[in-house]
Amino acid sequence: MERDATPMDLAEYLASRWPNEPALAAASSRGASAKTRGAGAVLGLLDAAIELDVEDLVGAALQVRGFARRAATAQAARDHGTCSATLLVGQGAQKLRGLLPGARLHVATVAEADGVANPTLAAEALAWLVDSGATLIAVPMGSREREPELERAVAYAAVRGVPVLAARGGPAGEPAWFPAGYPTVRAVAELSDGEIPVVGSDGTLSLRGGSSIACVVAAALAVLGSR
Repeated sequence: MERDATPMDLAEYLASRWPNEPALAAASSRGASAKTRGAGAVLGLLDAAIELDVEDLVGAALQVRGFARRAATAQAARDHGTCSATLLVGQGAQKLRGLLPGARLHVATVAEADGVANPTLAAEALAWLVDSGATLIAVPMGSREREPELERAVAYAAVRGVPVLAARGGPAGEPAWFPAGYPTVRAVAELSDGEIPVVGSDGTLSLRGGSSIACVVAAALAVLGSR
């Protein structure tokens, strides 16, 4: 997806597509206010891996902690987390200003070298996000397997009053993947009207969809709607 030299403001873009979404109405303003959108909010993101050298993440208020024993280096894993992070706190330096560029984002990366997250370490990562001060956590990942450790971690988040949103995963009509399938987690299905622009680990803009992207968008809208 090629664009000119003017970075895209994702809130403006989505407001034009979703004119009836109240959380985007005030958020899509231009100028200095757009750069500080989300200021004061602290979000948590549990994701695969992230590329911190992407220009649109430079200057973002990021705290990143890796939980994998052998962290994933594959581009697909780094794309996954980078897309999520730039969607949320992209600074608009090159390609994209995210929905909450003024927010603080705590990121726990969990993908191992094979691209799979160890459930015990993923549970530790989720608990760390709760303890780090995140007031809402997005988990744009999932597994078909029900894992006791992760179930305890989402229960801990619920007890602490921290909402967890997770990608529903799987085809429509099938049970939600986990952690989206746990009763205290808000499961987020894929966007009904296709893909949205995101920035990957190579810094380029592309269109992506699915329940992972939808989960991150829903987390941002929840923050915008509460302010």
